[in-house]
This record gives sequence, C-alpha cells and structure tokens, in this order.
Amino acid sequence: MRVTNAAKAVVAFTQPKQSKVNPGTDTAGDIPVPRTSAQVDALCNGGALSGGIQGLISGARLGGLNGAVSGVVAGAVGGLVGTKVGFKYQSFPLALAAGAGSGAVSAAAITVAMGLLTQQPLTVANVAGYSLMGGLTGMVGTLGGSRRAVTRDSVYGGYTAGLVASQYTHNPLAALAGAAGAGIGGRAQTAVGRAALGTVSGAALGALSAVPYFLSGHPLAAQALVEGITAGAITAPAGTTVGPVFRQVTRNAQDEMVAGINQKLDPWLEKHPLGTGGKMAAGAALGALTLGSFGMLAPVVGVPMLPALGVSVGAGAALGAYKISSAIKQKESAEVAEKYLRTYLPAAPAVGNVLANLKVAEQRS
Repeated sequence: MRVTNAAKAVVAFTQPKQSKVNPGTDTAGDIPVPRTSAQVDALCNGGALSGGIQGLISGARLGGLNGAVSGVVAGAVGGLVGTKVGFKYQSFPLALAAGAGSGAVSAAAITVAMGLLTQQPLTVANVAGYSLMGGLTGMVGTLGGSRRAVTRDSVYGGYTAGLVASQYTHNPLAALAGAAGAGIGGRAQTAVGRAALGTVSGAALGALSAVPYFLSGHPLAAQALVEGITAGAITAPAGTTVGPVFRQVTRNAQDEMVAGINQKLDPWLEKHPLGTGGKMAAGAALGALTLGSFGMLAPVVGVPMLPALGVSVGAGAALGAYKISSAIKQKESAEVAEKYLRTYLPAAPAVGNVLANLKVAEQRS
C-alpha cells in the first residue's frame, strides 16, 4: 500500500497542480488568453534568451569563437523577431518563418563580417552552413517563446537529447534539429500526437542538418544524411515526451519551495526586518545565482570555466545589489512624497469650500 501511494504521489507531482503561491492558478506554466503586454514581452525575451544560449553552444561546436558569435546573435535575433511576429499576427507558420529567416540572415551576415575582419577564406558551403545553423537557432528561439509551456518544455527536452545525438553523429546541427523538431511536435494536443509530429519534424530537420556536408562535397555526406534523419526522428519525440515531464516537476518543486519560504521565512522577517545592507546582500546572492550559471557555458567557446564563472557570479552579484539599492531609493522617495501629500492634502477641501463660499457671495451681491 505504501509503495502504491508513493508511486501515485510521484506521478501526481509530474502533473500541473494548484499553486500554493498564487491561489486560483496552477503550475502548468501556460500564459492564458488574453495576454498582457508585459507577459508578451517576457515571452519574447525568453525566446531570445533560449535561442541565444542554444545558438552559442551549437555555434561554438560548429566553428569555435566565430561560430559562437554567429549562433548567439542569430538565436537572439531570430527568437525575438519570431515571437514578436507570432504574437502580433497570431500565426504559428509566420512566426516560425520569421524566426528562421531572421536567424539565417543574421548568422550569414555575422559570418561574412567576421571572415572579412579576420581575413579568413569564405566559401559557399561555409556561409550556407552557418546560415542554416542560424535558421535552426532562430526557429528554436521562436518555439522557446511560445505561450504554451509544453512547447517550451519540448524544446528543452529536444535540445538535451540532441546534444547526446550530436556526440554520436559528430554533427553540431543535430542538437538544434532535435530541439526544433520537438518544439514543433509540442504544438500537438495529445502525447501521441506530439510524439508523431515530433518524429516527422525531427526527421525532416535532421535531413536538413546534412546539407552542409553535400555543399562541401564531403565523402560521408550520404551517411550524414541517414544519421541526421535517424537522430532527428529519435531525439525530437524523446524530447517532447521527457522535456515537459521534467520541467513540470521543476515548476512544482519551485512552487513548493517558494510556498515554504513564504510560510516560514516571511513571518521571521516580519519580526526581524532586514536593514539596507541585508537586503542588498540578499539581492546580490540572488543575482549571483541567476547570472552565475552562465559562466558554465564558457568552455564551449574555449574560455576556462573558473575565471568565467567568477566574472559571471561577480557581475550577477553587483547587478542584484544595484537593483535592490535602486528599489530601496524609489521606495524612500515614494514614502517622502506620500508624507508630503498627507501633510498638505487635507487643506484642499477647506480651500475648495472657501472658494465655493466666495463664489456664492459674489452671486448674491
């Protein structure tokens, strides 16, 4: 009986539940309709961040520092443009086309510019390969900014599975093909539909990832095509199956953690309020945790992790402390203004009464 109850509890934790932090909502992660402009902006920024990070990793694997720069720019631009177009016109195909197109153009432009600056030879195959990488990255960023959590979660799962596949196929674009295929699959309404659509999309994009091999006349181009199709057909449905489950567990865990903090830490802070220094220290810690993890991406562009981690943690701590300091100053200014109003505002009705009486007196006279 205990084993059965434990199993049921584990399964239940993989499903959306009522939020303990925001009563009346759930932890599904979807953005409801109608959406506020702030919610849309947050999703667009999230799409740009998702595309930028995945473009950084895949671009670095494709061509070192130059590839990393092309990838991060293409992913950020493609993700931002694609999501904005999608929300403006309410069209998924148009959003995907805008994200892929802007990402491809951005990557090609960066590749040509950096080639001219470094005086490295440029070939059609080289530019086309980076452009394809940019298109896939822009597509991934667009999908990563979807209002539906299952689509965003599928992108995460597909990219994780795709990274494993890229190790076996030695094709840096395999991870992006898996992420984009999984994200497209995540648009379906049922688990079976997501797996089926993910398989088809992943296979098609996996085939596309072999195009640079053919353009460069690589002797193993045909093998790369078969491996790309196979990898995409496996990683995309795997990503859209596992990704949403993992991310849902994460959201549930975060909700439980924040609820626990609200129930235990907040009452303690009410009795023992933090001073300005304590609040800035808390902001610095949060900033360090938020931005510090980006330093772990440094090795993909050839930068040692520890120095990069130190820089990212330090920058995050400084930014967090600055934000809290600014918020404290704004609050203090607001309190001064409120005190001023409370002091002088009560006189307003009296002044109004005096003016009204004067006007009546004038009319009588």
